[in-house]
Amino acid sequence: MDEVPRELLSKAVAAWFHSANSDSSWAERLLEDALEGILRDLTDVPRALELGLGSMDQTVRLGAVIVLTHWLSRGRQPAEVVHRLLAQACADPAPNVREHAAYWALPKADPDSVTALAPSLMTDDSEGVRAAALAALSSLQRPDVVPRLLEALADPSERIRERAAKELATGADERVLRAFRVLMGDPPPGAAFAIATTLCEHATAEGIRALSPALTHANPSVRWSVARALGAGGAEAVPMLVGALLDEDGDVRAAALHALPKTGEVARRSNSVLAEITRVMLTDGLGYVREAAVKACAALYPTGARDALLHAAADPDPRVREEALCASEKLDPEERRAFLERGLRDSDARVVERAVAIAKTSPDPLLADALVASLVHQGGALFVLAGCGTAPQVSEALLSASSDEQSQLREAAACGMGSAGDARVVRRLRMLLLGDASPKVREQAASSLGVRRAAEAQPDLVRALDDDSAAVRQAARNALQKLG
Repeated sequence: MDEVPRELLSKAVAAWFHSANSDSSWAERLLEDALEGILRDLTDVPRALELGLGSMDQTVRLGAVIVLTHWLSRGRQPAEVVHRLLAQACADPAPNVREHAAYWALPKADPDSVTALAPSLMTDDSEGVRAAALAALSSLQRPDVVPRLLEALADPSERIRERAAKELATGADERVLRAFRVLMGDPPPGAAFAIATTLCEHATAEGIRALSPALTHANPSVRWSVARALGAGGAEAVPMLVGALLDEDGDVRAAALHALPKTGEVARRSNSVLAEITRVMLTDGLGYVREAAVKACAALYPTGARDALLHAAADPDPRVREEALCASEKLDPEERRAFLERGLRDSDARVVERAVAIAKTSPDPLLADALVASLVHQGGALFVLAGCGTAPQVSEALLSASSDEQSQLREAAACGMGSAGDARVVRRLRMLLLGDASPKVREQAASSLGVRRAAEAQPDLVRALDDDSAAVRQAARNALQKLG
């Protein structure tokens, strides 16, 4: 065969693209059937692929690589032939052909072909080709590929440096750890986190100390990576993380705060660590850093930083206030009440929602006023009020709210009266039903009277059947049905 099978190889490209653009297994089966048909039609597969790879038409060459990949997947083929065809494909002038060859075909070859061909691809001008070659080498998991992976840590692409570092970190031996310790003097961005994490996980004092220079690196992403990784560094890492709390970059400070609770008992027993976290919580200019400080404080000192957390509960950033509320769950009920009082009256709906969720775990009648205030933002407060039962504080709070100038709060109070409060709230609901200016409040009053099955309100509900609002009339009819 001396003629390039253009039509067959072009057909392979079309089938491959159709499969690549479809998520269905049906498309994959169609591709496999198409490639099987092409192989059957080629009387001399190696010669046909050789001719295809030498074609002037890039589509034909790509089709040859696709058919080559399928041919290799069918089982063991002559090693010499495979190596020759792969070498031809990996040297193709078109980057997408080389990348396809490196990514799809090369991993299906024998390990000797991979180790022979991948190194030249690791210096290719195309990032995609280099990434594919790195993946093929990494899949071998052989000691002799380690030097090549170490070389990839100097790749101009951050993505490739990160992948190489992660591959080296898997089952890192002393040779890799030694290279990592040297690299941490000036770690390659993108690989810094994997390198630092590996050194921390092997937890030798030498490995931890090797991270110290990187915490002053000019690139903040390197400092962030190291601070984040130091959570696995144990006691040796604590002083370094405390120092990172002074970093000029907020992301680095936040990473150090996230890492500190992971270091263990040394951080928990250290007053200096508590002092630094408290300082950040109270003075840092970035809300997300203060939020991280609250989380760290709650994790390390669940009951030992009440005053600082109470200050955080009044923070201008709602995320910090919400986090302070979460931290208050670990305090005793008396101490927690001050946090919930603030949270239930907060202007931010998410903070109110969090406060209601915490209050639900242990209903407290002394929070009744704050719970009613929270009804505007969070209807779930009704369930908490119901849990407080008929305590006088609950009735007083609901009665007070039912006279508020905001109709939204009067409506919420009327809703709360359906499940909480003593007999006084029934009298108030009857007044709201017949006299409130807001149809929504009157409608809710009728509904709540029905929920309470307040027989003494039957005359008022009958009068409400003539209300100007259709919604009120319907609510009154529903309530009367419940009275029987």
